[in-house]
Amino acid sequence: MLTVNVIDVKGWIAFDSVSGNRQQRVAASERDRFNRVGPQLREHYRAREALQAAVEIQQSLLPRAAPRIPGLDIHALSLYSEKVGGDYYDFLCIGEGGRQRLCVAVGDVSGHGVPAAITMATARAFLRWRASLPGTLDEIIADVNQKFVQDVEYSGQFMTLFLARIDSGARQMEWVRAGHDPALLYDSRRDEFRELGGQGASLGVSDSTRFVESKTTVAAGQVIVICTDGIWETRDPQGRMFGKDRLMRVIRENAVGPAQATAIAILDAVEGFRDGSEQGDDITVMVIKVNGP
Repeated sequence: MLTVNVIDVKGWIAFDSVSGNRQQRVAASERDRFNRVGPQLREHYRAREALQAAVEIQQSLLPRAAPRIPGLDIHALSLYSEKVGGDYYDFLCIGEGGRQRLCVAVGDVSGHGVPAAITMATARAFLRWRASLPGTLDEIIADVNQKFVQDVEYSGQFMTLFLARIDSGARQMEWVRAGHDPALLYDSRRDEFRELGGQGASLGVSDSTRFVESKTTVAAGQVIVICTDGIWETRDPQGRMFGKDRLMRVIRENAVGPAQATAIAILDAVEGFRDGSEQGDDITVMVIKVNGP
């Protein structure tokens, strides 16, 4: 005969729903199981709530939308390999000095998950504080690095960062590369790519690191793409990497149209290449299109 047991948690009494008989002999084992599983369930739910809070906090740290700067079309996206991660992008010093000027930042903290997310939040705070003060980009990065080194001294973490200032009115771009992979500058009129490199180690490595600011002119029809290495290091089920050649092909094929469409095309291409294999790293892409005559 089928028996359904119901446990009275307070009295630890088993009840047979068919016969109506109380069964004291199973109470001890059921109580032991409850005592063992109950705290584990509570801890599990606490951990889930804490992780969800971390997700919401990190989402609030990323810009809700790109700023509107005359002559520029901008879009950025981040996808984390876990619920939270160490990739970072930001828009700073918007319209500085009343000019059509914008600072952009793309960073990548070593590691994944919650530790990387906490370190990212620290770096963001330092960078936002320093970018609000006068100074060249290399001075800004150097000051941020001084603070950052103190915070990661014992953790061994570091962060790569690409910081750029674009003046769309003057058609000038300045940047500093702190250990980050070079950004790509694509000239659609000439069908030419250029890597925006430069000298400078990752943040957190040494407080004496020297950073060098580079400059170039920008023109209508050019596309600037700043990514984290999770893009080209994505692997397909056979273990092959997406690579920068594929990235440049997607940029070339989507150079015309809004920056959002280009950014989404890059992520779609990476997702299609991955073809169901695990996303091994956080990925971020920022696309800046120079408009105008």
